[in-house]
Amino acid sequence: MLALLIVIPLVICIPGTAASAACLADVAAEIHSKYGFSTAFRDNAALEETLSILSAFPEGMIKELTDGYRKRGITSQIKEGTWSGDEDIYMDFGVVTGNFRINSNSIVITLYHTMALGHEIGHAIDYFLGKLAGRSRVSGALEGFNNGAKYGVQYVTDVFSSFYGSTSSTEDFAEIVESLFFSPEYVRTYISANPDTPLTRKYHFVMDLIVEKFASISSKESAFPLIFSIDVLLDGDRLEFEVPAQIINGRAVVPLRAIFEALGADIEWNEAAKTVTATKGDAVVVLTIGSVSPIVNGRVVTIDQPGIVISGRTMVPLRFVAEALSVSVNWDGTLRTVTITSE
Repeated sequence: MLALLIVIPLVICIPGTAASAACLADVAAEIHSKYGFSTAFRDNAALEETLSILSAFPEGMIKELTDGYRKRGITSQIKEGTWSGDEDIYMDFGVVTGNFRINSNSIVITLYHTMALGHEIGHAIDYFLGKLAGRSRVSGALEGFNNGAKYGVQYVTDVFSSFYGSTSSTEDFAEIVESLFFSPEYVRTYISANPDTPLTRKYHFVMDLIVEKFASISSKESAFPLIFSIDVLLDGDRLEFEVPAQIINGRAVVPLRAIFEALGADIEWNEAAKTVTATKGDAVVVLTIGSVSPIVNGRVVTIDQPGIVISGRTMVPLRFVAEALSVSVNWDGTLRTVTITSE
């Protein structure tokens, strides 16, 4: 599941080489600089996997998390551990192992397998959000996580319980965080098929909470692009985009250049004016980023979703572009699929 989001790290170490130890130090330094975690690893490969998993979170989020702890006098560390229990029992249930501990001056994530990192960071986010909310009490339900910690918090657990009227825990929260970041296609499929179940409401609750509390995240769509992505079919063929097509304010948006070129239009981009001019046959479309008043064949029209920039790509409303170029568009909300027919 992690392969969906893993980014190849900038530092690549080759085990067994003379430079291996120095390379290990370089990766550890990069993790500390970019994400704020100190590390204690013996193995290059495991440390590189850790760097890759951290890079799957939205840019700036994890550093904001560790900086928030640091400002409260709490250091953040990720280290290797040796599993002393019956690991086969855990693995039979598909569970990877790790744990999270917090006390008055440190949080420590211990990994028996690097794939556990996403889940353990879920606990770190949980406690951080609770501290932002001013909570400082650990309940008996979190025995094993408190370590006498005055900074231990129960905010998310309390909110879950009151919001849903049922028992929820930080374990629940951590699993949801892990699913959101590391199983986005599963979450997307589940939400589409089950728009009003308790789990779907929890997914949205956690996403909204993260967006609200982390200044580095501007929207659910930017933080979880694969969850809000949609499929686009052109004459039966699935279009692939560098930035996924997605729903913004109830409208499907797609990368500007990719969709115009897929529809056979020639485009000219005016960087100074942030304006694209697309021509296909007799049709001429002029669209300025941020404007709700594009020009189609010399006539000003009104749209309710302007072009926007997401992950460095200019995204434009798909239905407007398609209809301006005289092709038909159909939306299947159940499958989250837009079908474009050009003939």
